[in-house]
Amino acid sequence: MEFWDPEILEGIINSIGTFVKVADMTRKVQYTSYAQIYVYMNIAKPLPDYIELEYHDEVWLQLIDYENILFRCRRCHEYNHIF
Repeated sequence: MEFWDPEILEGIINSIGTFVKVADMTRKVQYTSYAQIYVYMNIAKPLPDYIELEYHDEVWLQLIDYENILFRCRRCHEYNHIF
């Protein structure tokens, strides 16, 4: 829950794009299984599958789930197919 502070989320997200805002439901901690964050990204480039987080000498991979983007192949990055 320490990562749910808007300033910490902004710092994490700026590693993959430009932070826009934290969703109201996340800010109010109404969902505890995920944080929803709005971010500007260049979707012409490959989208990362995860973000590497480090905290108190521990490192783990946080998977990223994207909403409201067209499906695109993760291999060739073209639209209209997934693989």
